[in-house]
Amino acid sequence: MMCIGIKNPFRSARAVGCSLVLFLTAGAAHAQFYAVTDLGTLGGTNGMAYGINNQEQIVGAMQTPMGSFHGFLFDGGRVVDLGTMGGSNSWAYGINDNGWMVGGAEMPWTNMRAFLCTNALMNPSLVDLGTLGGTNSAAWMLDNHGDMVGWAATADGAHHA
Repeated sequence: MMCIGIKNPFRSARAVGCSLVLFLTAGAAHAQFYAVTDLGTLGGTNGMAYGINNQEQIVGAMQTPMGSFHGFLFDGGRVVDLGTMGGSNSWAYGINDNGWMVGGAEMPWTNMRAFLCTNALMNPSLVDLGTLGGTNSAAWMLDNHGDMVGWAATADGAHHA
């Protein structure tokens, strides 16, 4: 599986995020209006793109040569490995127009924690956003003000939004 970006060349950058949805729902009759771009991997076989912003920066997860997945930022043809928070895997799910990213990353004890990364192009550093008293959390999306949505585990193991 490869990680791809799909762009409609007849739309502004603001509409790029919708192009994937349009491509998948419009069927083969409209495929000629889109360009498919292979974003590559981090040396492994697989990659997935989960989010895009109005600057056409893309986030997701790519497989490493060791088989683990690391969150990534694709910006202007460059792939930045976001690393992990001490565990084996991480996934970047959302990016806002400021280039701030959110996702989930495994800790050394394998629990997943929500993270925020605000400066991946200069210094990819994942900030642990914590939980609601439990062991796991993940952040899915954020807006341009930095407000985030996701889930976190409570002390009794329930997952709350």
